[in-house]
Formats: sequence, structure tokens, C-alpha cells
Amino acid sequence: GEYPAGESDGPQIEANLAYVQANFMSCYGTPYKIVRIPMPPSTSGAYPASGGYYRTYTNHVIVNKTIIVPGYRTEYDTTAQRILEDCYPGYTIKFIDVDNTGANLISQSGAIHCITNNIGVDNPLLIRHQELTDTYDDVNPYTVTAFIKHISGINTATLYYSTDGGTAWSNVGMASIGSDNFTANIPAQPVGTHVLYYIQANAVSGKTQVRPMVAPTGNFDFYVLGTTGINNNLPANAVMNIFPNPAGAITCIDLTNVSGNITVTLQNLLGQHTEVLFSGNVDMNKKVFFNASQYEAGTYLVKVNTANGVMVSKVIVK
Repeated sequence: GEYPAGESDGPQIEANLAYVQANFMSCYGTPYKIVRIPMPPSTSGAYPASGGYYRTYTNHVIVNKTIIVPGYRTEYDTTAQRILEDCYPGYTIKFIDVDNTGANLISQSGAIHCITNNIGVDNPLLIRHQELTDTYDDVNPYTVTAFIKHISGINTATLYYSTDGGTAWSNVGMASIGSDNFTANIPAQPVGTHVLYYIQANAVSGKTQVRPMVAPTGNFDFYVLGTTGINNNLPANAVMNIFPNPAGAITCIDLTNVSGNITVTLQNLLGQHTEVLFSGNVDMNKKVFFNASQYEAGTYLVKVNTANGVMVSKVIVK
């Protein structure tokens, strides 16, 4: 949860986060990813330091394929929903009003997560996987490894992947490499490819499970970024530099050693067309500008299509 700078528990939250990031890594040996969800004030604008309740969206609970979230007011709930949908692609986000006049659950010092109990599953089929990150490698295959375990043993494990947004899926069997770990490769893809993938396992008992749990509606994914084009003819010194990044206002896309007819587009992480920023002929160098304040906060892709190949880079709108 995130308060405005210096407000209420905000400084302590930031100190706690800094301590965790400085001293601990995830079980995969990678840094933790911090996702911030703004915490709403009361209708009078009060936060806890001035008498407001602790209104937070982090007090949610995952029930199978649904995320149950405390809701407060529409102008804040819609922002929280967008962030949660980015965090949990494919899950159903369900808000429960806990801030209603005459039935103010949040005033009791907790909501949703604080009053729920977890019910376990008999003989769970565990699939544990560290999602692949974006890559600049368009030559070598992408290795997917997962820890898969069931009390009866694992009969088969399968990796599914798609490069067309999830319309068609290819699959490859995952091989055991010992200690309940399984692996398979996704073939190398050209720059600009958005790769979706998920893992399915079948236990000897017949039980089946997928990860993510909502697959194939929601998936793991990564992008193949870089300056090496589909036709492999971009100059070796072709460069795209985006600044400032993260961006909040006027932002510059500085293209060097890129010539000919080009198209510069801005897309969200779902690969949907957002806006054509420039289309035309350039002579070696070009600066393209856009106003980041016109877009919702999140991660976007800047894609430069040329006759010789494609350049792709990320920009974060704050």
C-alpha cells in the first residue's frame, strides 16, 4: 500500500521495503518486485495520522481464480482494479464494499483478508516456477524450468507457448532433470515477439494442474527486445534511447543511425495498438516526442518498424 509522500505510515512502509530489498532475495535468488497500490483517504480526506481508517487494497484474498478485494469509492477502486489486473492477468477481480455508511467494515480494523480462513486442498499438485523476464536474445532458445511435485508422482509435464496473442498454442514435453525439477525450451523468436506460456502437469493419480492457475486465460509472458531486426539488416550501431524513463510528462525517443521510412508506435503490454507516434522518412537520426501524462501508469513498449528490421524498448509511465 502506498500513501502520499510523508503521510501516515508511508515513511515506515518505505523503510521496511528498503530493508527487505537490501537484505533479502526471493527463493529464486532474484530481487523482489514491488507493486504499489495507492491507499484511499476518508471522504473528508483524512489518512490514519489524522484520524482516518486504514483503507488498503492489499487486504485482499485469492480464492481459486478470483481475487476478492475490499472496495471503498469508485475513483480509487478503478485505479486499484487496473493495478491488480496487471498483477493477476486472467483472474476475476471482485470488489466487496467495506466502507459503506451504516455497514463500515473497515472501521473494525480490517476487512476481507483479516476475516477469512484458508481451506487447504487434499493432495495438492505443486507447480513452482520463476517467470522468465524480457530478453534481448533472439538466437538461443528460452529455457523454462519448474519444480513439480505430487504425492503420487508426476506422469507428464507440458510447456505450452504462443506467439500470436494466445490464438494458437504449441506444446513441448518437459523432461525431468531430477529433484522434482522439469525443463523444456521455447524456440528463439525474432525481436518484437510477445511470448505467452504456461505449464501443465498430470500426476500419476490423474490429477491435473496448470500454472498460472487461470491458464490459458492468464499466462506467464515475456518480450524479445533489442535492436536486431527481423530482416537482420539494421546497422550494428542503431540505437533507441528513451528519456526520461520512467516518464511522467514530455518524453523523448532519440533514434540514432536509423534511416528510411519508419513507423514509431506505443503499445501497452497486451500488445494492443495504442498510438502511432511518428510515420515517415528520416535521414539517420530522429527525435520523436510524446506526452506520458496522457497515459495510465504502467509499462509500455515503443516499437520502431523499419524496412530493415524492428527496434523495441520499454518505457515506464509513472
